[in-house]
Amino acid sequence: MIKYCIFDIGNVCYPYSPKPLHDYIRHSVDDKKSFDKMGGIYSFDFDPLLKGEISFSQFCQDLCFHFGLSFSENLEKIFYSLEHECIGSFIPETKQLMQELSSKGYEICLLSNITPDLEDIVPQSVDADKRFLSYELGMIKPDIEIYKYVLDKLHARPEETLFIDDLPVNISAAQKLGMNGLVFHQKTIIRDVHDILFSCPQKLLDQN
Repeated sequence: MIKYCIFDIGNVCYPYSPKPLHDYIRHSVDDKKSFDKMGGIYSFDFDPLLKGEISFSQFCQDLCFHFGLSFSENLEKIFYSLEHECIGSFIPETKQLMQELSSKGYEICLLSNITPDLEDIVPQSVDADKRFLSYELGMIKPDIEIYKYVLDKLHARPEETLFIDDLPVNISAAQKLGMNGLVFHQKTIIRDVHDILFSCPQKLLDQN
């Protein structure tokens, strides 16, 4: 019987692409051929920031050093702005689904690999004690320990949860613990969730 619906944030609640940051740095570097060959921003290790091991300022300094740019406080502000440009508008299907499931008595939760500079985009409609953010936990998906932590804090059994994420590797990790998992596809997500929650009587949330 599923009671908790756990949503990722990036590419589940909001579209996310690092392209604005990638394009800015590519425009700024002298050797664009080498930049492209190494994979650009996509080759940079975001994990220390995602885990909260370094500040956003330190991340910006590391980013500049990695790509041969001169760090400045003004550039840090530009990076901060660009990070927010990487975020699109709330995906309407997800918003509709969250509202519907909440009205039916399901607990809405968040589990996201997210950087501290983006804390202002975390959906505030979700209760604070049900927001599990990587930079606060010091762990990132698909580390099995982050799923164990969430289950422990929710006092939930794995089979009582439905985890929705855009990356199959993150879903697979959750399923190894016995959690229900669903890879997010915007066009079908409402139908996919309905199929899981409402088509199987044993999974219906008992409202009585």
